[in-house]
Amino acid sequence: MASITLNLSKRKNKENGRAELLIRLVQGSRLNVRVKSGIWIDPNNFEYDIDVQRTTKAGVKLPARKQTSTEEAAAANGYFLKSTGAMVIKNRIAGPEKTYHEEAAEKIHQLVQDLNAKVIGMPVETITKSWLEKQVYEFHHPRTVAPNKKKNSFFNIFDAYLTKSKVSDVRKKNIRVLEGILQRFEVYRKTPLQLDTFTADVITEFVAFAKNEHTFFHKVNNKLCPLARYQYIYSKHPVSRPPEERGENYVLDLLGKLRTFFLWAAKEGYTTNKPFDNYRIAECQYGPVICLTREERDALFAYDFSDDPKLAKQRDIFIFQCLIGCRIDDYYCLSRKSNLIYDDEYPDGAIFYTPHKTKHDRIDGVIVPLSAKAKEILNRYPEDVCGGSFLPFIPKQKYNTAIKKMLKRAGINRLVQWLNPKTRTFEQRPIYEVAASHMARRVFTNLVYQANDYNQDLTCVLTGHKPGSRAFKRYRKIDADKKKSMINAID
Repeated sequence: MASITLNLSKRKNKENGRAELLIRLVQGSRLNVRVKSGIWIDPNNFEYDIDVQRTTKAGVKLPARKQTSTEEAAAANGYFLKSTGAMVIKNRIAGPEKTYHEEAAEKIHQLVQDLNAKVIGMPVETITKSWLEKQVYEFHHPRTVAPNKKKNSFFNIFDAYLTKSKVSDVRKKNIRVLEGILQRFEVYRKTPLQLDTFTADVITEFVAFAKNEHTFFHKVNNKLCPLARYQYIYSKHPVSRPPEERGENYVLDLLGKLRTFFLWAAKEGYTTNKPFDNYRIAECQYGPVICLTREERDALFAYDFSDDPKLAKQRDIFIFQCLIGCRIDDYYCLSRKSNLIYDDEYPDGAIFYTPHKTKHDRIDGVIVPLSAKAKEILNRYPEDVCGGSFLPFIPKQKYNTAIKKMLKRAGINRLVQWLNPKTRTFEQRPIYEVAASHMARRVFTNLVYQANDYNQDLTCVLTGHKPGSRAFKRYRKIDADKKKSMINAID
């Protein structure tokens, strides 16, 4: 990230003695761009402090702006010189001159903050003098929006939808992802999104943007950065990590969430427009259910990982998830005190949890009795070792990586038919390559489904699916023996 430094022009206004503040972006020998800030101050009413850089470099949280000491005032205002110090208002200024310089100081602070937000993540080669001049101009000449129009802007209504909707925190997080894509799409098309003018054609444009956004980036020094022609999007809406290629099902899921938003907006009276009346969302396509068999699960449980204790722990975590069947977000929220129950009905213990995804559709939780294997795993990890959690969890992405590694190590490499979500074609892959945490839920669902003679309602009692769930078919698999027995019954 470029460093922002400030200094005063040597030229002064002959009438009031003020000099214009110059703002510079510097990064080693690769970047050195300086422009006029449009902010004028009296050099005699500011003092220079070389020590404030220690406060700013240390990352100290900035206190309130008005301070008595020079260092605190500089830290609060945020206008500092990385290598030479900072300009700080002298306390002795009084009257109109003090008011003017306080306002100037606030402008300096806001301009630096605004530029800091924009340059984060920008490739150095895209930061030019003309770009910096444009940012300063837009800072002093912001576009105004009528109050009533701003109040009912597309994204204000979208925020109201998220606030009022009774959906789980996980789903809200996913909807926020959609909001971020819509915000970048708005900048990309250079036309504000509006509820009343959001047509089927705009939906088509949005789909193309969502599918192609990953192509807006290229590698610079082994880091993905926006291409110069798309930098204007990400300077306004930075992304924590560049988007990956999005599969068809992912985009269809985004459209489903967007349609739900428009139906809500129409119901609440924000618009009469229903763009999806003229746009058909295709059905998501899913490949065969891929999960471990009971024999594969037990082989993994019995495999000796003594040479890799960390992987052995993650193996136990995965097997335990296969034995209780909860989603990964619910799994990582489990703790012994609140989720483990022993009573007359469950003297050997049971897991109790409320599925976050469907918590607004049900008033009860899910209770899964502990099996012998589950109790064995719990006994390996005392509560004080896991910091109050059920098991020694690691970040979810590392957990998924560990699952692939443990299956490969254990020789569980059965070839499966896998539907590539990006190409939508079937491929043969070793099962360990396509394994992830959600496979544990499918393992549990399948084994319970087969154990109670393929009764979906009974299975849902233990999996937490809603009664009659259409998604249930993505978890259950009819094995070959059942198919044969059904055919034999009609022979």
